[in-house]
Amino acid sequence: MALLLCELGVLGELRALRADPSTAELPVVVLSADATERQIERLLADGATAYITKPIDVTEFLRTIDELLPAAQEPGSPSSRPLRRPIFRR
Repeated sequence: MALLLCELGVLGELRALRADPSTAELPVVVLSADATERQIERLLADGATAYITKPIDVTEFLRTIDELLPAAQEPGSPSSRPLRRPIFRR
């Protein structure tokens, strides 16, 4: 989800995804240049599964995706909950 490209803004998009039963369980990884604690905490609290800041660490990004994909494929899995270790780099 690109923060600056969302028409509703990332918070609106995230809330819309979580409110719709057909998308409520989708993992959402936010990729942004905004590394402020306030932004990271707000988006994780509003339902982002992970938050990664640019420039990305490709290994960590792929590890995050690998961790989320199996959960997203399991029926009824709580894949929308935050990762055990929310991802963010400065």
